[in-house]
Amino acid sequence: MHIFEEKYFRSSKGKINYLQHGNSDKLLIFQHGWVGWPMYARSFVQAFGNAGYQTIFPYLPSHGSSFGLKTTDGFEEVVMVMKEFVGQFKEKRIYFIGHSLGGAVGWRLAQDNKNLISKLIIINGYMKYHDESTLRLFWHWLHSRVYDGFSSWKRRLPIWEDPELEELKLPSWKSLAARKLLETMEIPNKTIDIPVLAVWGEKDRLCPKFIVEDILKSAKNLKSVTVSGGHYWFSWQKPKLFSLIKDFIG
Repeated sequence: MHIFEEKYFRSSKGKINYLQHGNSDKLLIFQHGWVGWPMYARSFVQAFGNAGYQTIFPYLPSHGSSFGLKTTDGFEEVVMVMKEFVGQFKEKRIYFIGHSLGGAVGWRLAQDNKNLISKLIIINGYMKYHDESTLRLFWHWLHSRVYDGFSSWKRRLPIWEDPELEELKLPSWKSLAARKLLETMEIPNKTIDIPVLAVWGEKDRLCPKFIVEDILKSAKNLKSVTVSGGHYWFSWQKPKLFSLIKDFIG
C-alpha cells in the first residue's frame, strides 16, 4: 500500500527525490546517511504523522532517484543543495533528524542558517572523517546489523522492516561511489544556537561518539543521550527513540 507521495525538488545541481506524508505547519525531515535510505519511514509516520506532523524523507545526491554527484562535488556541495531543499519549507516549523552522515548535513545547516531549522536531532552522527577502508566501514555496519538482528530476534520482533514499501529505493553502486561525501567532510568550529538532541548507541562502532565530542561541544543548547545497544537502528529501541524525539520537540 502506498502511504507516501513521491516527489522531486529541482535544486541548482539537479533533482532531489523525496517521500512525503501529510501536510502540516509542523514538519519533520529525516535525512539518511551514506549508502542509506529512508529506513523505518512507516514507523516515523505512525509515530509522528498521527500526532499532527508532516514527515519528509529526502534521498541524498547519488541515492534513490536524486541526481548523481560529479567528480568535483563534495560534502559542502551536498550541504548547499540540502539548504535549498529545506528552504522550500521555510514557512513551516522544521525539525531536522539526521542519521549518520545525515547528522553532519543537519549540523552544517544549523551552523550557517540560524533561522532555517527549529530543532536538530542527531542519531549516531558521522561528523568527522576517520580514514578507514570501505571494506572496514562495511564490516562495522554489518557487525551492527548482526547485533541488532540478534537483539530483535531475542524479543521476537522483526529484524528488517518495511521491505514491502514500493516507494523505498535501496542503495546502489552509485551510492557506494559517493564515499567522497565522507572524505571531503570537515565541520568548521562554529557554534549552534538552536536546541540539539544527540542520541548515540553505546556499542556503536561505525560512528563512535568519542570521535565527535569536540564538535558536539559547539552546541550551546545540547542534550546528549547514550543508550544501550549497537548502531541504534533496530526494532526494539524505536519506541524509546521516538519518545526521546517527542519529548525534545515538544
